[in-house]
Amino acid sequence: MSEKQTVKFCLQVKAKDLFRFFLVYNYRNLSGVLCVIVSFASLIFLITTFSENETLTNGILFFIALYFTVIRPVILFQKAELQVKTNPGFQDELQYEMSQDGIVIQQNGEEGAVSWEQVIRVLETNHLILIYTSRVNAFILPKEQIADIISMLKECIKENVAEKKCKWKKVRG
Repeated sequence: MSEKQTVKFCLQVKAKDLFRFFLVYNYRNLSGVLCVIVSFASLIFLITTFSENETLTNGILFFIALYFTVIRPVILFQKAELQVKTNPGFQDELQYEMSQDGIVIQQNGEEGAVSWEQVIRVLETNHLILIYTSRVNAFILPKEQIADIISMLKECIKENVAEKKCKWKKVRG
C-alpha cells in the first residue's frame, strides 16, 4: 500500500457479529477459560457422583455445567440482538476509511477519527477482524462484508500497527 492509498469500505454490524464479539470478549481470556473448565468439571462430577448426591446437589451441578456453556451464550446472543435493535449506532451503515493517518468512521453525517497509535490490539477470528482501541472497545469488522478488500485492509493494518499488537489467524495449508 502506498502512502496515499486508502482502504474504503462500508458495513453494518449485525446481531450475529456483535454476538461473536461478545463471545471473544467473554471466553478468550483466563477467566473465560476457567469458567468453561468449571462447567465441564461440574458435568464430570455430576455424572460420576449422580447416585450418591442429593437432588439439590445434582441440580446445582447441572446448572453450573450448563451455565457457561449453554445459558451464558444464549444470554449473550439475546443481549446482542437487543443492543443492535435499540442502539442507534447499529441501525445504519458505517463508512470506514483507513489510511496512513488512521481510521476515519462516518455515519449519518457524523465523523470520528482514530489514530493508529490509539490501536492497542488487532485480533482476527474466523468471522471477524477486531481493532481494539481499549480493553473493551473495538471496531467490529465482519469478514463476510469485507471479503473483497480483506487483503488490502490487512496490509494497511500491518503497515500502521506494530506486529506485536496483531494476532492474525493462522493459514493452514
